[in-house]
Amino acid sequence: MGTLSKTLLRGPGVNNWDVSILKNFPIGDRIKFQFRGELYNALNHIQFSAFDATGAQVNGQFGQFIAAREAGQIQMSIRVQF
Repeated sequence: MGTLSKTLLRGPGVNNWDVSILKNFPIGDRIKFQFRGELYNALNHIQFSAFDATGAQVNGQFGQFIAAREAGQIQMSIRVQF
């Protein structure tokens, strides 16, 4: 057993901005029409999710990022309320 702490290696931080925009359109007295747009990771920052921490004696990639989360996504919807 070694004497290193569990939190010696920390993963990357997260910089994620989600944005939602909507507009309601009344149609008559009882019906509403809603258009909605949502952006996930709107600024499209790279979100690294893993780094190489294998304990090989000679590892040229030790500590380098090896995986990333998905890029930004857009979702649009239409809703009718009556």
